[in-house]
Amino acid sequence: MSAQIGIQGSEFKTKPIGTIYRFKVYCRGKFELLSFQDQVNNLNYQINGQKNEQVVVRLWKREEGIYKGRYYASAAMDAELAELLAKEWVKRLRSQLKFTKDFDLKLIEAW
Repeated sequence: MSAQIGIQGSEFKTKPIGTIYRFKVYCRGKFELLSFQDQVNNLNYQINGQKNEQVVVRLWKREEGIYKGRYYASAAMDAELAELLAKEWVKRLRSQLKFTKDFDLKLIEAW
C-alpha cells in the first residue's frame, strides 16, 4: 500500500458513511500529503470489502462543483468491480453534491 494514495490498511475506528453491496464506505477526510489548498478542495473516500479489497475515490472541487475524480484499486480488487464501486459511489454523491457537466472519473493505478 502506498501512502501516496492515502490507503488505510488498518481497521477504521469510525462507522462507515455508506454501503454498496457487501462493501463499506468510509470518509478519509483530508489527505495530509497534499498542499493545504489541495486538501481544502479535495474529498476522499475509501471503499473496503474483504481483506485487501480496497478502493480509494478522490474528488476535486472548485466553485463550479466537483470536476474531477480519480480512483485507485488494490491489486486484490477486480478492475471491473473497482470501477463499478467508484461509479456507484459517485452516483450516490451526485444527489448530495454539485458536479460539473464535464466531470471526469478515471482509474489511476492498482497497487
